[in-house]
Formats: sequence, C-alpha cells, structure tokens
Amino acid sequence: MRALVIFAVLIVGAVPSAAQSVRPIIERWDRCFSASTQNQFLANIAAEPNLVAEIAFQACLTEEEALMAFLTLNSMPPANARAEILRHRIYLKRKITG
Repeated sequence: MRALVIFAVLIVGAVPSAAQSVRPIIERWDRCFSASTQNQFLANIAAEPNLVAEIAFQACLTEEEALMAFLTLNSMPPANARAEILRHRIYLKRKITG
C-alpha cells in the first residue's frame, strides 16, 4: 500500500492530498479482501488459497474499480494504474498463499 501512495506522489506528481485520498480506497480493498478470505477459510479450512484469493478479488471488484477510477482521474495513465492494481493484487494474494 505504501508503495502505491509513494508512486502516486513521486511518479505522477500527484498532490499530497490526492495521495492521502487514495489510502482509504486501498484500505477498504484490503479489508474487503481480508474479510472475504477469512470467511472462506472459516467455511472450509482446507480451501485452496489461490482459489480463495480469486473469489475474494471478485467479491471486492467495486473497491478495485474505485481505485482504478481514482488513479486515472488523478492523471495516472491507465496502463500505469492497471500495473499498480496488479502489483497490489499480487501483494494481497501472496499474503494468503505464502
């Protein structure tokens, strides 16, 4: 999460208020992902972590789309925004897959 905020400030030249505004969006996405994965593992302790992560991404698509919209509306090129979102998806997935 910190890397995304730093990226928004340094690379894109976003104003600090914009960088601070992205933090709640990322935090909501992280909480959604965490809640979804916890519920899935509680329901089935032997659940396959990669599948659990993919289901959680589907459950949290609104938060991901909000982040994409925020980044592109704050002058980040769409390709860069997609790359940052993919980087964060990988980060989240590694949290549960090891």
